[in-house]
Amino acid sequence: MSVTTPATLPPTVADIKGWSRVDFSSLDSPYSDADLQVQLDRAVDYLVVTTGRAWDDTMPPPLVPIAQEATQLRVEQQCFQSQEDYAETSNDEAIQSFTAGNYSETRREPGRTRYAGLTTGIPTINPNEWLNHDIWLLCTSQMQEYWGLAINGASPFAGVAAIETTEVDWGNYDGLYPYSYGVGMRSLLVDPMIWGA
Repeated sequence: MSVTTPATLPPTVADIKGWSRVDFSSLDSPYSDADLQVQLDRAVDYLVVTTGRAWDDTMPPPLVPIAQEATQLRVEQQCFQSQEDYAETSNDEAIQSFTAGNYSETRREPGRTRYAGLTTGIPTINPNEWLNHDIWLLCTSQMQEYWGLAINGASPFAGVAAIETTEVDWGNYDGLYPYSYGVGMRSLLVDPMIWGA
């Protein structure tokens, strides 16, 4: 970014238009400033949820330019994804090899490189290579751990108790509660199931 970056977040529509080489008003589906504001708000929400960081003045100063670039890249990505021909070409990056007649083309896995059968590189949170790199730099340590687990197929919630149990002293349980003096049906099977004995 050759433009001097302001020290505040989130960027404005004017900031995005000044930094980007994309002319948003001349796309197949043009964007007015109001449309671009909607995309900017969505981009900031996406980045906050993805990175775990607040997009405001609490951002550490060394990360502000990275956050600004990530916001710009995400707005551009969203704008291009809404173009009419995007649906036709959106899966092109998922193709690892292509053959037509005598022609053959091998493509790399998006966001990663393969060397001797091993997958190396930064795991893909977002298919845009530069935006993916910025997201990893901006992620809090908790979100880096979350994405690392999620991408590698492990549950990010492993080790987190889904339910909580409390120990109860059943030493004085006579099997009648809440029944009173023989009123109601009781059995050795029903009471423990219903009342947790």
